[in-house]
Amino acid sequence: EYMSKTLNVVRGAHTPVVGFSLLPVESSSMVHAVSKRLSKNSGSNSIWTVFVGQHRSGGLRQIVTKNGELALTRITPILDTDSDPEAWASDVASELKGTMSYLSRFGYDPSDGLDVVIIANHSAKDAITSRIDFECNLTIMTAGEAANLLDIKVGRQEEQRYADVIHVAW
Repeated sequence: EYMSKTLNVVRGAHTPVVGFSLLPVESSSMVHAVSKRLSKNSGSNSIWTVFVGQHRSGGLRQIVTKNGELALTRITPILDTDSDPEAWASDVASELKGTMSYLSRFGYDPSDGLDVVIIANHSAKDAITSRIDFECNLTIMTAGEAANLLDIKVGRQEEQRYADVIHVAW
């Protein structure tokens, strides 16, 4: 019902609709699950988690949770190519730094602990790691590795750098 009302308003404004997607707010529970499972392995007990993943549509989705509750979500356009891992990593790091500037407004303190999980191909791992210049527990994994960690089935994925399949399966 709400969706129909919203689409009617858009049509009434004579605004063309090119595509439609849902904000993965429901993924905050997924981000919390990833953080908890990773903390079992590392022994960290961070209050904050940032989950970063690119969607096939080209947008970089960042979901930030505090104690498992949604604090912030951002989607920004970034370079959508796997041919230049350095440039892609630079874009991701830049967007992540932008998110970090927002976190202080939400009460973030470095002593709270911060887990950062980035979905990426292995070829970009070193490039991303070298660009993260703030204290955090950084985990970079492919979509398949994240799915295995969460015990969800995503099927065979040619592109392991896209995170939207994880959101859908969750």
